[in-house]
Amino acid sequence: MSDLTYDHNLTDAQEKAMSMLYVISSALSILGSSAIIYKVISDRVNATAYDRLLVGLSACDLVASIGFGLSPFLLPEQTSIRVWAVGSNSSCNFIGFVTQFGFSSVLYNGFLSYYYLLTVRYGVKRHVFAKRYEPWFHGIAILFPLITAVVGACMGFYSEVQLGVGCWVNDYPKGCTSETCLSEEIAWFYGSTPVIFTLLS
Repeated sequence: MSDLTYDHNLTDAQEKAMSMLYVISSALSILGSSAIIYKVISDRVNATAYDRLLVGLSACDLVASIGFGLSPFLLPEQTSIRVWAVGSNSSCNFIGFVTQFGFSSVLYNGFLSYYYLLTVRYGVKRHVFAKRYEPWFHGIAILFPLITAVVGACMGFYSEVQLGVGCWVNDYPKGCTSETCLSEEIAWFYGSTPVIFTLLS
């Protein structure tokens, strides 16, 4: 697993087109998230718990989208075969951090399901929800991805991935073989925890 292998034979033009798709989709996501944040903040006096959950989701998605758009350029120049890779191991570590933190938007989506469940199905009043549940929702949605992102960056979990364009949990410990790598187990915990929670929600 220490040597990057890619299952494709893309030309430079195709590589550039693929990278531009990352940039374009990232830009559109940034615009959408920014619009939601602006709408709620401009009328923050009347903002509800639902609005604040949307702001949390949009803010986390904004951070993830910026990392997503920068990914084609911040891959390690020395080891990546991507045509626009001008980064380093440090910039790859940064992209891995942002990618992991991006799972906070996945958790926010799950908590929106609980917002509807509590307010619509069980009739929890909005002011009660805001006081009793909302702080926990924000705390869990932000803290799990943030803590795992920091641990991953400090421990060196992040390397360029084989599928797609970016850096995330891969090749840990560095230079490991398929028998000694812990990347798969770490990736399952890092990624599956928020995704499975949200799907079940």
